[in-house]
Amino acid sequence: MNGMISVILAGLIGLGGFTGGDVPINTCACPCHENEVDYYTEDYSEGNVCGDPEYYDNATGYTGEDYYVDGYTDGDYCDDECYIDEEFYNDGYYGDETFDNVDGYYGDENLYNDGKIEFDESAEAKAKSKKVKELLEKLIPTDKLSRIKEIKVFTDGKDETLAFVENMDETGKDWRLAFDKLDVNLDKLDKDGRRDVIWTLVHEYSHIESLNETQVNYGKRAKNENEIDIEEGALKESSYLNKFAKKFWTKEMIKMSESGDIGEALKLYDENPTDFVSDYATSNLVEDFAESFAKFVLSDKASGDSKADKKVNFFYDFPELVKLRNHMRAAVPELL
Repeated sequence: MNGMISVILAGLIGLGGFTGGDVPINTCACPCHENEVDYYTEDYSEGNVCGDPEYYDNATGYTGEDYYVDGYTDGDYCDDECYIDEEFYNDGYYGDETFDNVDGYYGDENLYNDGKIEFDESAEAKAKSKKVKELLEKLIPTDKLSRIKEIKVFTDGKDETLAFVENMDETGKDWRLAFDKLDVNLDKLDKDGRRDVIWTLVHEYSHIESLNETQVNYGKRAKNENEIDIEEGALKESSYLNKFAKKFWTKEMIKMSESGDIGEALKLYDENPTDFVSDYATSNLVEDFAESFAKFVLSDKASGDSKADKKVNFFYDFPELVKLRNHMRAAVPELL
């Protein structure tokens, strides 16, 4: 994921007191995993059943073979604005590795949201950042929190990107966390809203836990077919992600996720709904891990026998992750 590591539509946070800087390398963005109605048109959603690849458009309209934004496309054009014959989509380049299907172009140049994020350095933003920092200090142990070198505030509008993390140094050692000031407003959120924020923070932190330099050989490629590559580099054999992948992801699934085809990902969820804790988890191996980890932390131990249940219980095999879970749960008992 040579782009943002997980943007959950509706914001991210920033630890106050750190310096700013340009958007660095190795970021990753993830769309909201909630079953929200506004991912479907009213006319074609067939009850707004989330995950129906036939009708999902990533933006505003029906994307079957012939229609887009309530208009006939004749296989070539959508809404008189963008060419969609394999290369372009929703005012952006749609290639194998560079389009994020939600917010715009990103890739080798680490562009996001049409090329840049403007971080808010105002006094109001710094006050919000301080509140989020205080929450993080309770949620994440000090030794682990030290990996987050700065927390930033931004906005792309309410109920869009909630949060993201990104590697700042191409080694996996130093990380930035950012949140949307309109979505992460801790003074005004109700219990469900605060729980969504906590889920997002746990999800985002799991990327740091699973993609730091102890887990990934940054800048290196797999030496043989038994090793697994992700965009950051080759997974170490002892890494959480490598063990998770060997249990739950086939080579075909990994190859599919590398294509960035959201339709195929949603089809995977539609055909195997009990294999994933959310539809967003089908995006790729990294996001499946993060969604499963958030479920592991914020829910009771799974008692079923589905693949999704087994993914959640996978983390109980690691005493250090169970210890982390206990710490996080103790920080927010009112939300459990």
